[in-house]
Amino acid sequence: MREFKNHDLVDDIGKPGVRYEKRPARTPDGSVAEGLYNAWIWLDNPGQFNSYTTDMVKGVILAMRAASNARDVNCVVFTGVGDKAFCTGGNTKEYAEYYAGHPQEYRQYMRLFNDMVSSILACDRPVICRVNGMRIGGGQEIGMACDFSVAQDLARFGQAGPKHGSAPDGGSSDFLPWYLPMEQAMWNCVSCEMWSAYKMKRLGYITAAVPVIKDAAITGTGLVCGANSPDAHLIMGLSNISFGLPARSYINRAFLTLALAAGLDCAILDPLDREMKAALVAAELVLGHDRHCLNYTRAYRAGLFNGPGTRAGHK
Repeated sequence: MREFKNHDLVDDIGKPGVRYEKRPARTPDGSVAEGLYNAWIWLDNPGQFNSYTTDMVKGVILAMRAASNARDVNCVVFTGVGDKAFCTGGNTKEYAEYYAGHPQEYRQYMRLFNDMVSSILACDRPVICRVNGMRIGGGQEIGMACDFSVAQDLARFGQAGPKHGSAPDGGSSDFLPWYLPMEQAMWNCVSCEMWSAYKMKRLGYITAAVPVIKDAAITGTGLVCGANSPDAHLIMGLSNISFGLPARSYINRAFLTLALAAGLDCAILDPLDREMKAALVAAELVLGHDRHCLNYTRAYRAGLFNGPGTRAGHK
């Protein structure tokens, strides 16, 4: 049997704040693919929202290289420890304590950062960014260097540096115009707004947004309602569901009834839309939320069901 050479740069790739592990690869039906593995690379600094230190940057470079060289690895999953953040960029504590006021040291650090981005881009295996929370600033930059991004639906994406005088030129100014329409890219780059996973999925920025609360009553839209989760409370704007469609009011009224049945606590709606208000009062009655039908009766006596846009004389 042929003896293979070791092409790793170092024998020990371990660095503080980065974990590397191999997990058995599985086929689409869930069975184990014998002899194949997925390399999981974890940013392990959850106490600081997985912001990367200098050692962590080195660790990612070495881990990506190791995954490329591993003959039994078929893909890389790049993620962060915990459920709060994939990565929020550079470690500001280290910046303040060491790099502030030392531009030559920071230049060397940025060379390492660029090498980290390059190691992700040049990885010989497909790299999947598993976004388990915030992907902000430099975290967004290294995430966009991956081949695919799959996010939990509570994840948030955006920049942070421009608010504090730091240009997002570690990757965002290059990558964002590839992923987003030009004006959306420029606005995301400089506004520091946090955009949702569903917005990013709609814009084609990520591959998928996956619901993380499994008992959601209306999963197709990513809605999480409290019918089966009494400790969860939800307020929402109804118009989101019908955005871009004609005759939106009919969709909004139907969705309101379904959402109330699923456990919606509060809805943001047009207070001048009498038909929507009438649908809300009637739905509350049918769902048993209107004790002795008092609210419905008061609304009827106030003329809610006989106003403009409704058929007069309903009895």
